[in-house]
Amino acid sequence: FEVLPAFDKLLILGDFNIHVCCPDKPMVNEFLRIVDPCNLVQHVFGPTQEQGHVLDLVLTSGLSVSDIEICDAAFSDHMPVLFSIALSDNNLKSPAPFRQVRIVNPLTAPCFCGEFDLISNYLESFSDNINELSSQFHDCCSTIIDSVAPLQLRKHRAKREPWINESTRNARRKCRMVESKWKKDRLMILFQMLRNALHYYQAVVMEERR
Repeated sequence: FEVLPAFDKLLILGDFNIHVCCPDKPMVNEFLRIVDPCNLVQHVFGPTQEQGHVLDLVLTSGLSVSDIEICDAAFSDHMPVLFSIALSDNNLKSPAPFRQVRIVNPLTAPCFCGEFDLISNYLESFSDNINELSSQFHDCCSTIIDSVAPLQLRKHRAKREPWINESTRNARRKCRMVESKWKKDRLMILFQMLRNALHYYQAVVMEERR
């Protein structure tokens, strides 16, 4: 319950070891009651195990799944499940760019001043032309700063998710509180409160991410 609302697109798959083809079983009934309020869609309906049970599931939220195919098993009593999923290029993140930075610390300024003092007399005696002197001053300063604080490549750090704020934290905190009570008492009214809190959390997250 804590992780699911944090994402608007989810893909969960694997051997759940739950016979979803037998909805009357208590464990299956409980599992389906959890899947429904989480807005998850279960796509596998044919048997995925030699004994005819549906154990291997594909659960999604916010994704388009098609071409579900349950293939013959060669080396296992479980059958592989193949499917297609549509992804938008907008969902693919480009690699983090690199940028050049100078590492400046408390010793940088004294080192720069020391190097500059060594060439100050040389600059004064080199030329009386203001343009030439200005150009020489710039070149010398560039050389010194490259020496005491050379440029280094740094990978740009992605900004923290802006939707993680006080509103989403409060909504998630309420989900945790209600979930804790429901796990303790297993009352139907608490389960309904958990569903409402979860839906509210999802709405808050979606609103903050826009």
